[in-house]
Amino acid sequence: MIRNCKNPRESGASLVFALFLMLFLTLISFSLVMLISHETKSSSKLHLSQQALYAAEAGVERKIAQLREDDSANIALTDFFGAQYEVSISAAGSDHWAIISKGYVPSNALAREARAVQVTVLVTPGAPEHALAFAGSGAIGANSTIYGTVRSNDIITIG
Repeated sequence: MIRNCKNPRESGASLVFALFLMLFLTLISFSLVMLISHETKSSSKLHLSQQALYAAEAGVERKIAQLREDDSANIALTDFFGAQYEVSISAAGSDHWAIISKGYVPSNALAREARAVQVTVLVTPGAPEHALAFAGSGAIGANSTIYGTVRSNDIITIG
C-alpha cells in the first residue's frame, strides 16, 4: 500500500524552488555568454588597433630613412602586411621635420581601425644612421661618451 504523506502547506514548494533555481542558472549562463561576447569583440578591436599602430610606425620609420636620403616628399597610401599607411611631412625648423603617419586596417577605404602617430625628428641628410659603427669587432675606452646608437657585426669591448 502506498501512502501519500503530503503536508498541505508544502504542496508545490519544491516546484517553485526548482523554477527559481532554473531562472537563476539561466541568468548566470546568459551573463557569461554576454561577457564572453564582449571580451571577444574587445580583444579583436585591440588586435586591429595594434596592427594599425604598427603600420603607422612603419610609415614613420620609412619616412625617416627617406629623409636621410634627402627625400622630403609625402608617402602615398602604401600596403603593409594586411594594413595600409600614409605619411605627411612638414618642415619644423632647420633639419627638423614633423611627421604624421596614419595606419589603417585593413585599408583606408574599408578601415575597421585607424591610428595616427605624430613625431618631430631631427634628421641631417647624408648623416650616418649610427653614432658609432664597427664592421667587425672593436674597442671603446672606459670613459667614452657616445650620443646615439652603436652598431657592430661582432664583439665590442668596453674599457
